[in-house]
Amino acid sequence: MIISTLWITRKGFETESPELITAWDEYSIDENYDGWQLATQLALKEIGDDVVDHRFIDIKVPDEKIFNLFDVATVATTEIVLGEDTAADG
Repeated sequence: MIISTLWITRKGFETESPELITAWDEYSIDENYDGWQLATQLALKEIGDDVVDHRFIDIKVPDEKIFNLFDVATVATTEIVLGEDTAADG
């Protein structure tokens, strides 16, 4: 999966890490390229004169890395059965 990103540097912060403004995956861009273009243009316009420089950077991430984040974790448990008398104490 390719994640397309827009990064900027702001006035007064040129020596610090660039700031991630927006990110879309390749499938979203394929489905709505005009939306991606509009989103990046609006983001730059909203920040305005504070933008010193900007870069579009594509980041390739193996699909399984993303999909694995949504896997349900299996947690080992031990079943504890409480007797009736224990429940009555409570």
